[in-house]
Amino acid sequence: MLWAVVILVLTLMPGSDVPSWPWAETIQFDKLVHAGLFGVQAFLLGLALMSKVHVRTALLVALLVAIAYGGAIELLQGTMGLGRDADVLDLLADSVGAGIAYAILRVRHPAQA
Repeated sequence: MLWAVVILVLTLMPGSDVPSWPWAETIQFDKLVHAGLFGVQAFLLGLALMSKVHVRTALLVALLVAIAYGGAIELLQGTMGLGRDADVLDLLADSVGAGIAYAILRVRHPAQA
């Protein structure tokens, strides 16, 4: 839950407060940041849920929640007037990060997944 709050604060900061570096924009560094943030979210949620429900269910829920959360944040960025834009490529990066976390957890728990 704390990690979700960290993501919310970082992604809903006013655009003027977000640091800008030309080299980072050139290599689309923000997409790596998105993948990392939402990958960690899916990983932590998957670990937490595995003790509550079947591993396969836990991992699928973690994946879908991370992607849905990324989508909700993109919608908020596009509508809150914070100088931020909704970006489908950010949502794609969020999804890739969550998918990588899903794959890592599936490999770590193959017999249960």
